[in-house]
Amino acid sequence: MLLALKDKPVAIIEQEIEDTIKTALRKFNMPSPDLGSGSAGYGGLYPKEGQLGRTDLRPDHVAKDATLAVAGTDGLGGDKWSNTLAYTHGANETGWVTDLNITIDEDIYIVLEGIFDISVNPLLSAIQFSVAGMDYPVINVRDMYSFKPKGAGWFPMPFVIPEKVALKVYHRYINDVGTARSTTTVGSEMVGFIGEVIAKQAYLQKQTHR
Repeated sequence: MLLALKDKPVAIIEQEIEDTIKTALRKFNMPSPDLGSGSAGYGGLYPKEGQLGRTDLRPDHVAKDATLAVAGTDGLGGDKWSNTLAYTHGANETGWVTDLNITIDEDIYIVLEGIFDISVNPLLSAIQFSVAGMDYPVINVRDMYSFKPKGAGWFPMPFVIPEKVALKVYHRYINDVGTARSTTTVGSEMVGFIGEVIAKQAYLQKQTHR
């Protein structure tokens, strides 16, 4: 179950962010971790040297190539709605596919808040996350294609992916009418995640582009 963008669970997300800041401050031996966002070790959007900061999730935070299916278009070129991961799959592919299998960077905590799919003919029907070997419940996402704006939604409860843990993302693709998505042999599903990153200042200033 997803929530429409107008129903963003603001209080729940902010509490998760605050708890993550406290956890990260402790992990990285920053001062006054119990103060959370009030700690001298936290600099918000513009952290100083040696502080932790906060930013929107980008494709390179999950070590995924951000290049879109359209030649010459780069998923890092816009705002967070361009945080798109182009997953390629067979035109008739159904069932579960492992689309991410990575280890999170040692300097960041990721807070996943939602998902979107801007494919012209989206086939994604469900998603499942596995964090440090623990499988989260399957999330059905078909509702988001009826939301306004179409194809985006919030998770009712965000969840945190700690530093240096294994992250797997499983997608289930379907064909609603039981036919191929197109006459081509493969398709690219334009899926992206809505989320935030709590990380060391040195990590946040890197100009990465995978």
